Amino acid sequence: MSTLARTIPKRSTLLPFAEMKGYIQVCVQLPNESDRETANLMDIKDHYHKYVVCRDTLALGNDNGIEIVHIADFLMRDNW
Repeated sequence: MSTLARTIPKRSTLLPFAEMKGYIQVCVQLPNESDRETANLMDIKDHYHKYVVCRDTLALGNDNGIEIVHIADFLMRDNW
């Protein structure tokens, strides 16, 4: 048995958000007076969840159905 075969686990574990269907836009900080981070998500005309995930703790909320969340809150979320 090769070394590589011994290091690969038999079952893979997916994070909860890896199984979700939706769209995630990631940014460090939302720009002021700009829809750069949300405009491309607004152009998608289906009913999957849309998220903008950022490090900016003040930029939280909902913009036309696009949820803006802090990265820590997004990763710690229980319900997808």
